[in-house]
Amino acid sequence: MAASKKINYPVLYESGITPPLCEVSAPEPDAG
Repeated sequence: MAASKKINYPVLYESGITPPLCEVSAPEPDAG
């Protein structure tokens, strides 16, 4: 799930599910 985090991100919104803030605030800490 962590690997397909970016893929599940839009899917969660499609299902009406809000993803955890930890993944939203820092999906890729290394990138920032």
